[in-house]
Amino acid sequence: MLARAPRLEDPRLALGFGLTGAACLLIPLLVGLLTGHPAGGATVGLGAWLVAARAITNPAGVRTLYMLGVVLSVGVGTSLGILLSGSGGAMVLVASALAGLGGLVRPIGVTPALTLLLTAANPLPLDPVPHAGLQLLGGLLAAVLLTLPWPWRRTRPIVAMLGETADTLAGLVGAVADPAVGQDEWDERRRKAADAIAEVRTARARRVWWERSRAAGDVALALRRVFHEIIALRGLCDTLARRAPGGADEAGLGDLVASLSAALSAYLADCPPTHVPVMDFGDRVDRLRDRAAGGEREMVVLVLLRQIAHSVTRIQEALDGSTEAARRLCTHGLDLTTLAAPPSLAFDDPRVRHALRVVLGTAFASIIIVLVKPAFPHWLVIAVLVTIQPTYGETRAKVWARVSGSTAGGLVSAAVLTVAPGHWTLVALIGVSAALAFGLAPTHQAYWATFMTMCVLLLLDFQMPQTARIAESRVVLTVVGGVIAIACARLLWPRGKRNGWPSGSAG
Repeated sequence: MLARAPRLEDPRLALGFGLTGAACLLIPLLVGLLTGHPAGGATVGLGAWLVAARAITNPAGVRTLYMLGVVLSVGVGTSLGILLSGSGGAMVLVASALAGLGGLVRPIGVTPALTLLLTAANPLPLDPVPHAGLQLLGGLLAAVLLTLPWPWRRTRPIVAMLGETADTLAGLVGAVADPAVGQDEWDERRRKAADAIAEVRTARARRVWWERSRAAGDVALALRRVFHEIIALRGLCDTLARRAPGGADEAGLGDLVASLSAALSAYLADCPPTHVPVMDFGDRVDRLRDRAAGGEREMVVLVLLRQIAHSVTRIQEALDGSTEAARRLCTHGLDLTTLAAPPSLAFDDPRVRHALRVVLGTAFASIIIVLVKPAFPHWLVIAVLVTIQPTYGETRAKVWARVSGSTAGGLVSAAVLTVAPGHWTLVALIGVSAALAFGLAPTHQAYWATFMTMCVLLLLDFQMPQTARIAESRVVLTVVGGVIAIACARLLWPRGKRNGWPSGSAG
């Protein structure tokens, strides 16, 4: 089923990315029309779409090197698709192997397999060499356009934003018991910290919902809890200063806030500690209680200090509970040693199990293709490839979104193909569907599936005229592919947990 329609103020909307992604397709289509080579323009546009689709996981943070790797994947898939065209069995076997490799090696993803299937299963609009060259040109166009310094790309990497938030909280906690910090300055620091936390929440919301980093979510949640505890500390310290002047000095609150500030500063350092070293304030309160004379003032001080100790304990628990996530986030850049080393092939490795599900699901889809011989069989394999996720719950959620979206997009495309509009009308429809697909992708998978289906089917028609039957076939085969994906995820090692690595879905 389709999700609730997003509003313009929804922070997950990526309108700038949507317009830029649409431009990646519209530019070659318009150039092709104006120069009298519409099929060539559509070929460039298809290559641009294949590359741009991989940017939806993190539009603002995608890097040129990553996009160039996707362009290389498109080149490999196109070359293999040309070589295997007309050989159905070999095509499916090689696509399955590529998909399994993409499950093991995240940067590869399913792009080579998707490109192979789209190339081998559809008639080439041009000779093989020009087709491959123009498709690569489209990929390069998307890689360049999407990584230019557009205003919508000014969102900083989530790790940097979290680090700045931790530093802001360190400054905030430093003012908790400082008498030199007046109410106005405290309010300004509090607003700055609240804005930093809100910015992190918005940045995470703009990532595609099924690709968000679990580690970043854990750290963001911990910092949000720390923020609320710091506000509580400020209230307790103010009460202590009013009810028992001098009580803060007796307990050494200055040492405590200095300890908390240092812990927050080190929390997202280059190599954060596995345990956050915070002063044992509860022990100090116990020692003060042993020395207390039992008067009313002493009792007030002890009660308030005990509440402060409880709040500090909650801060330490929040930070300690997320230090492993913080350490994962603080691995800056590419880990070349990891890339050079072969992936783990242990059966208990979630990546290996996911790759096996993909291979087995693709093989089952291939058997159906051989026995039933449906029209446009590659859509069945594509549906399996892009729907199977690392766990059963993720797969089930994506199946419903993809089936409903593909059905809606396929029905609209069938109506358009039945009317058989001219090239200029198709260009307009492709531009609108691409803008909506890329712009709404971070809000829900169903929107991406709906408008991506329209965009691809109309783009293929621009390359070489199709009939409404291709849209109808896509809907039916997507449903069958979703059933296969559900079966594989439910029957083949369904237990596991979401581990935060994307599957590289582009379709």
